[in-house]
Amino acid sequence: MKNILITLLIIVAGMGGAKIFSAESAGHTSFNVLVLTERGGQHGGFTDAGLKWLKEQAEALNFELTEINNTEPIND
Repeated sequence: MKNILITLLIIVAGMGGAKIFSAESAGHTSFNVLVLTERGGQHGGFTDAGLKWLKEQAEALNFELTEINNTEPIND
């Protein structure tokens, strides 16, 4: 749980500059965010709520959001 909160804090902190970039990009995606989630169990509701919020922010601040729940696709 602590790792999830730290990850979300890092993402939220990075969004402070997103407003600046979105104005400059004029309709172009300013950056991409990769979100590693944990599905099921006690984290399910938290994950769903967090993803809903992040997707709203992605639309409002013009960034792309990719969610994965398996680290297999991550490579160099």
